[in-house]
Formats: sequence, C-alpha cells, structure tokens
Amino acid sequence: MDFGYRNGRHINEGKAMRKSRIVFILLLAALVFAGCGSAEEEVQQINEVIIEEQDALWTGDVEGTAVSSEEEKPGEDFYDSRIDEVSEVESFYEKIYGRKNPDELQTTIDLEYLVVDERFPGAEEINRSLREEQETIISYARQQAEDAEEVIQDFVDAGFNIFYSYSSFVSEIYYFDGHYLSFYQDDDDSCQGGAHGILYRKGYTFDLQTGQRLALGDVIGDSEEKLKDIVVKYFEEYINKNPDFFWEYAIDVVKENTDLDSSFYLTDSGICFYFPPYALAAFAFGFQEVIIPYEEFELKLPLESVE
Repeated sequence: MDFGYRNGRHINEGKAMRKSRIVFILLLAALVFAGCGSAEEEVQQINEVIIEEQDALWTGDVEGTAVSSEEEKPGEDFYDSRIDEVSEVESFYEKIYGRKNPDELQTTIDLEYLVVDERFPGAEEINRSLREEQETIISYARQQAEDAEEVIQDFVDAGFNIFYSYSSFVSEIYYFDGHYLSFYQDDDDSCQGGAHGILYRKGYTFDLQTGQRLALGDVIGDSEEKLKDIVVKYFEEYINKNPDFFWEYAIDVVKENTDLDSSFYLTDSGICFYFPPYALAAFAFGFQEVIIPYEEFELKLPLESVE
C-alpha cells in the first residue's frame, strides 16, 4: 500500500479512472443523504480507493491560466511570518457551470501556491515546478467536471444540492534557513454538500540556491532499513499514547510504507513524517504525524534544530 504523494513517482489517470473517482465521491454523498450504509462499509469503500489511488499525482500539459480569486483569502497574520521572507502566496479560483444547464454550478477550483522571491538563485526553477503542479490540478479538476457532468446532473435532478470541488492551500513555512525551504500543501478532492472528500498532503523541500526539489534520500544518508526502524520507533511511541484511536494494524502500515520515497517535510525541530486520514486511524482524527529530531539521522545537509 502507498499513502500520500511520493517524490518523483507520478502516474497518469485515464478518463475511466477519473470518472470512477468522482462517481465514487458522489455515490458516497448519496448514501449519507439517504441515511444508507454503515460506517464500516464507508471505511472499507474509501480505504479501497485510497489504496489504489492516493499515490497519484496527476500529470498533464496545460496552458497557464491567470485568474484572480473571487473569494477573500486569509490575511497575512494567518500565515507564519517567514512566508514574507521567502515568497508570496498567489491564488486561483474558478467556477464551472454545466454545459447542458449553464445556470447550474457544477465545480469549483480554489488553489493557493507559493511564488518564491527572485532574489533567491533557484526561484525561477522552483516557481516553474510549483506552477506546473497547479496547472496539472486545474486540468484534472476541469476534466473531472467534464467527465462527470451527467452524473452530477442526475443527483441535482434527484434533489441533492451537491457539486464537485478541488482545493489546495499552502501551509505555513516550516523550515527556512536562507538555503533550504520546506512547507506542505493540503488538498481536498471532494463533493460539497455531501460526504467528506479525499485529503492529500504534499510536502515540498527546495534548495533555494539551485531550485532542486529534494527527496528524502537527498536529505539523509541512512539506509532504508535504518530509516524504517527510526520512523516505526517514533510512531509506536506516538500510537501507544492513545492506542484506542488507531487501527490495530497501524504499525504494520507504517512499516510497509516507510522508505526513501516517503512523504515528508522539514521543521525547525526535525523531519516530519505523516500519513493521511484512514491510513492509521479514522478520518475524524485527520493526518497522523511525528517529528523526528535531526540528530536521529545521518544528514547530508547542514540542517540544525532551532528549538
């Protein structure tokens, strides 16, 4: 099983998979509205989808689109102050209406993304990389709307007030030392008005001098076996504090899904490893994460804790 986004491991979604994905979300919404299906059935269905699809980062070739946000974004005090030291946050917002029924709102796309200040030598490459990922999301969401328009309309005609949405928002900057930058994006692929969607977290670590996006293997020199031992140890300690909150197989999931391609981001106190909802515990408990001190690893980079 693979959970979350993996650095450098991207796959394409075909039209059938895209349509089945949104149909699944809408059917789940209908179950909630109708009061049908048990919680256990919901968990089983969603876990099956996560196992098959949550390793996917959609790739495509889309022309950039400059669209100003129609919604008010949080003020600067919402973000960690270091965002101002490194970059600014830009946004994209789009409403998509049905082709058959132009008055019916069908899809919304609401995105934020960092634009790194050009005083950093690697800014052009970083901004190109982040912009391409946002364009890929826009292309994916537009295609979802097109593929599933008939399905969405059927639900609307049946009296369900729902529509599809994709959102992606920037976290605070968790590590910045003038040379390296690390943060994450939280994405929500969901059906508004229905059940919860599928959540993703994408960790980003960049070299501000070269513009290179760093994988975990670029940050640490530990073997995969040693890495697994370290991460499992910290998750065991974390889970054992409240064992009733976690699936009984949670540690097995950690063991099976920890490797040098694991999702991560840097913080002031160490490397953060995380798993998405349903991987280790119920959806309501959100992302499960541990921060492991830098001293535990054989670092390839001059990273230091500041706490």
